[in-house]
Amino acid sequence: MDSGRRLTIVAMLVSAALAAAKIIAGLYGHSTAAVADGLESASDVLSSGLVLLGLTLAAKPPDKEHPYGHGRGEILTGLFIGMLLTAGGALISYGSIERLHYPPERISAYVLLPLAVSFVMKSGLASIKFRRAKAFAAARFWPTPGTTRWTASRR
Repeated sequence: MDSGRRLTIVAMLVSAALAAAKIIAGLYGHSTAAVADGLESASDVLSSGLVLLGLTLAAKPPDKEHPYGHGRGEILTGLFIGMLLTAGGALISYGSIERLHYPPERISAYVLLPLAVSFVMKSGLASIKFRRAKAFAAARFWPTPGTTRWTASRR
């Protein structure tokens, strides 16, 4: 397994744990915002998994049934992700509108803990991903001898 896939899987596991913590804390702490953030994190995990699946399918070489390759798998997973995110947003909106008819409940302070941990963990993961992307770009692009123009390599 290459390092990019490994990093993606680690990020998915971290996001899944954070999503569960936010949802549980939000439900017990009476915070719709924490539950919504947890559901958003869960949708990130699902989306990342579907993207990995789509990229894996799209990378398959052409065969007898698919002479032009499997590139449509990536498009279909993108469409499916969009539909899931739209449905999730609609459900969160519906739940929030339903709660407008009731007096607000006191939100427990411990709801902030998973949100703060999430901020720190996601910032760390973003930093690692940016460094990996920069290293990847540096390995693929360099100035051609005698010029200042950057060209892509075919390694």
